[in-house]
Amino acid sequence: MKPPLVIGQDSFIGRALVEKIGGIGTTRRKNAGGLYLDLSDAGADLSILPPCQTAYICAAINGESRCASAPAEAQLVNAVMPGKIATYLASQGTPVVFVSSNAAINSVGIYGETKKAGEEACLAAGAQIIRLSKVWSSSQRGIVGEWVGALGKQKAIDAFVDQFIAPLSLCDAISAIASVAKHDERIAHAGAIRSVSYFDTAAYVAKRLGCDQSVVRPVVSGRKSAPPFTPSSWFDAPDPYKTIDSILGDG
Repeated sequence: MKPPLVIGQDSFIGRALVEKIGGIGTTRRKNAGGLYLDLSDAGADLSILPPCQTAYICAAINGESRCASAPAEAQLVNAVMPGKIATYLASQGTPVVFVSSNAAINSVGIYGETKKAGEEACLAAGAQIIRLSKVWSSSQRGIVGEWVGALGKQKAIDAFVDQFIAPLSLCDAISAIASVAKHDERIAHAGAIRSVSYFDTAAYVAKRLGCDQSVVRPVVSGRKSAPPFTPSSWFDAPDPYKTIDSILGDG
């Protein structure tokens, strides 16, 4: 049986996916033990990609600030090259899954715009899309880790009341990605069963840590939030606070 292929084994998602499903991975680091493929190189040689069972495109420039600081590179890595890779692999008879974000639903920011463009390019090549909500783990907790640090120092924290998330643990995200090819759904969604505001999430973290919830101050971002979505019916969507519990080390 042909092995799976993970494009971007060095990424947060890609690394965990390789650990779960095995197979072959690509890396943008030379001599790093995988196939060398740099998606920031528009002329990258795609013929190095071997025949495989299913290919998962995980490589990306994530986050609005990173994409805004290098929009041309974000367009190349998040949109142009995934489309080229999907087209090439499809010509070899390989099913392709493009790992995207709920930010692509309404093209929120440059990150959302480039991921949406990547979706369109991959769909045109016959690929399958899986949109993930915010993904955290116990070792990469993002803003939750910042809140924990601040609360531990008895500092107040500000959290948006008009920005919403449907947080997903890394474990649940990887399970969804590994399973999506078994389902006949062109665009799948994986996230918590409902969305919660950053403010409500921060207040929950404060409560979990035994802090007075008054230290969490509500603020308004004034920005368009990534819209909520309904998880795919085949995905066992978790409660958002169960996800927070898991990354805090309880469950």
